[in-house]
Amino acid sequence: MKPEFCVEFLWRSYPTFPLEVMSLSFLSRFRMPRAFALRNVRPLTPLSFRSHSSESEGRTAQNDYDYEDDALKADLLTLALEHVNTKGWNHSAIRAGAEALNMSEEVGNIFTEYDLVRFFLQKNNDELESYLSGNKANLKEAMEWKFGRIIPYAPKLNEALAIATQPENITGSIRMLQKLADIMAHYALQDTATDLSWYTKRAGIASIYVATELHLVQDKSKDYQDTWKFLERRVKDFGDFQRGSLLPIANSVPELFSVGLTTALNMIGRNRSR
Repeated sequence: MKPEFCVEFLWRSYPTFPLEVMSLSFLSRFRMPRAFALRNVRPLTPLSFRSHSSESEGRTAQNDYDYEDDALKADLLTLALEHVNTKGWNHSAIRAGAEALNMSEEVGNIFTEYDLVRFFLQKNNDELESYLSGNKANLKEAMEWKFGRIIPYAPKLNEALAIATQPENITGSIRMLQKLADIMAHYALQDTATDLSWYTKRAGIASIYVATELHLVQDKSKDYQDTWKFLERRVKDFGDFQRGSLLPIANSVPELFSVGLTTALNMIGRNRSR
């Protein structure tokens, strides 16, 4: 995928995005492959991010909630997820999880609402990685598997996204999105690139995911058929962009390789509160 296609791809995927959304630096948050030296590109300041392409050991990024180290916390939050569609993504659901374990409801107060959302995001990423590592799947199939795990939470997904996009939570949420994009690029695209396409593929995957999720929470069609069709079109567009079969809308320069996923996520959060 050529660099200038990134901006057009997100714009076409969700055409109501204002073009200025594309000016923020999302790609700079990825850690570039070590074999790739940037030339004629202004220096980037990536976040600490563990990638399949650069570091295969370890799965938990700095500051991620490592629920695997505490089975009891994982059990409590897993049970809390069973209540989010009726109680919301809040302490009521967390306390219900504690009660199901015959624990004091006060135990639930040690967690924040974002702990529950972050647990959900990380758990889904880990399950996706486990699935793709043992099953051959293309990008469309990987996305469908992912959204198949999200749709059961669609009735209250707007609340989760609003929590995830609060200023104090946005960095962790973007890190989860980075991880998701990297998992799909590594397994579904079999990506071993060491050039700029390493960035653009992940930006494309992230834009598909965010645009489809935004579509999902507004979808009123039966069994979310409109969302499935939307996802299919976006994946097809992504393939067309990779093959260079669509003309870019602008002759972008390297500094504009980014897509504004930070702003896009904030737009999602604002839409949820309406």
